[in-house]
Amino acid sequence: MLLGSFVSRVASRQAANCCPAIDLVYDSSEGLLKGTYYVAPGADPAVIGWRYQGGTAVTLDGTTGDLYITPNNQATLVEKAPVAYQVVNGRQQPITAAYRLDGDAVRFELGEYDPQRPLIIDPTLVYSSYFGGSSDDYGRDVAMDGSGNVYLVGNTYSSTLPGGGSAVLAPVTCL
Repeated sequence: MLLGSFVSRVASRQAANCCPAIDLVYDSSEGLLKGTYYVAPGADPAVIGWRYQGGTAVTLDGTTGDLYITPNNQATLVEKAPVAYQVVNGRQQPITAAYRLDGDAVRFELGEYDPQRPLIIDPTLVYSSYFGGSSDDYGRDVAMDGSGNVYLVGNTYSSTLPGGGSAVLAPVTCL
């Protein structure tokens, strides 16, 4: 199953207050999964952070700013370099944004912005591979629990489905 074709059908899912006064909304755009952070005026985006688990290698491309995630030596996923902006007088004002590796955590590094205005941080997850195993696999829905954990649900007839049932991404938390 090409995961991008499944992701394009994902409805918007919100993890309200993933950190104090910061909302995280998952949706799809052009077959790509997006997790957009909405930072309220006065909130501190420096508290946003997450970890990848389960033998996952995480590297940062110094040229593009993209984040490469390789779970258990399987196919690599790419988090495109984040885009951040604020709306001022009805126009998007770009804010310098990048990923920063902090030990085993991933955080955002932001340029100057007006902390009295809402801030939007908008990375995109690119699926660079097929998701599935040796037989038929069907994605049916994406669900999110109250802690911000995201679950892909569906059917598989594969005995070789990657991941072994373990999560790759730890929930976004205030680190």
